[in-house]
Amino acid sequence: MLALLLILLALPTLANPLQVEKSPSLVLRGVAFEVKVKNASSHDLAVSWTATHASQDAKTQGELKLEPFSSQTLEFVAGADASDFKIAFESGDLGEPVSAEGRAVSGWLSLLPPVVAIGLALLTKQVLVSLIAGIFCGALLVSNSLFGGFAMTLDTYLIESITNTNHAFILFFTMSLGGMVSLISASGGMQGVVGVLCRWAKTPASTQLVTWLMGIAIFFDDYANTLLVGQTMKPVTDKQKVSREKLAYLVDSTAAPIASVALISTWIGYEISL
Repeated sequence: MLALLLILLALPTLANPLQVEKSPSLVLRGVAFEVKVKNASSHDLAVSWTATHASQDAKTQGELKLEPFSSQTLEFVAGADASDFKIAFESGDLGEPVSAEGRAVSGWLSLLPPVVAIGLALLTKQVLVSLIAGIFCGALLVSNSLFGGFAMTLDTYLIESITNTNHAFILFFTMSLGGMVSLISASGGMQGVVGVLCRWAKTPASTQLVTWLMGIAIFFDDYANTLLVGQTMKPVTDKQKVSREKLAYLVDSTAAPIASVALISTWIGYEISL
């Protein structure tokens, strides 16, 4: 029992006082990236570092001083022909050297995920499938393996996002509101609303004005605004030959902008907290 207690008391002193707190696993060549190093001890540390770009055998060196229990962020840039990077930190005889390392790729590769997502959305008209494909493309770049990209898409980007409290609330709210809109459409209520709106929306200009007024009237939440105004006005604007792009612009311009300035909305509590 006494031996166990002595081991527990000795653990803090055995731990490495120098730690890499934050470092990317993938960086873009020619673009600055940050590495955060931490002093986990109760005394000052004089730290020397060496940054290596393996493909071109280029090295840069420097020194820094870390106060007790403090962190410092350093900025590095991978060379134009670097394939990977390694930044080694050491503090003399105090603990083992630590390092931050990862791969370096060309900057144009960062365009692949959005290009894949937008391209597939235009080709397939399936937004969710396209977004997931874009996420997988980005995860594939980070993990550098097919299985790793698939696993990262699920456990890092999808599951962690869904289990986030704020994200889960938005998903639940959007699905509930979307279900309500579908129920109203199936029961004929939406057609009745469209019939009433058609009395004032007799030309493309008046149709756009009605869309704008509805966007202002539904001021309490931007998601509710987008779902209700978009679904309600879509058949009306189609009838008046107003393009879907113009409808999308009008809906988006009166969703979050109106909710963010309305006196009573789901935005106000957050804005007051800021």
